[in-house]
Amino acid sequence: PGNTYIFQTQDYFWQTNTEFLNLQGDRYSADERDYFGSDVGIDEEYFYIGSSNEHTARGSFSGASYYIPTPPVIFLHPPVCESELAIQLQAYPFGGSWSGQGVDASGRFEPALVGPGTFTLTYRTPNCSNEGTVKIDVKPRTVISQVTPANV
Repeated sequence: PGNTYIFQTQDYFWQTNTEFLNLQGDRYSADERDYFGSDVGIDEEYFYIGSSNEHTARGSFSGASYYIPTPPVIFLHPPVCESELAIQLQAYPFGGSWSGQGVDASGRFEPALVGPGTFTLTYRTPNCSNEGTVKIDVKPRTVISQVTPANV
């Protein structure tokens, strides 16, 4: 109780993570908890964190709200085959721009253009104040080969 975390990962399997925020309330005892993080909200510009029992200039246990600029929230993609069709990349806040190898102006990633490998793509928020990255793993085409005689 009393903690709020914001994590972002770059890959589908959560192996490369960034901790954007680790905020902690200032009271933990059962009778005086500030309930920091009991309410959270998000819009295109900020994350909001509520602390319903925070002591403020208005009085004891009067409550408070905190906010931080919203880092980009990027939708992750599982590994894709080299032969798959283009993927429409998505991130929040909406309306930003994508860049990276295999990305076109509309924010579509084309695995066939880049071939096998791991590609880091960058998303810049509409107000250009934040940047986020995502890694997409492109697997080579599957080649089927005969390993037994044809009559088996």
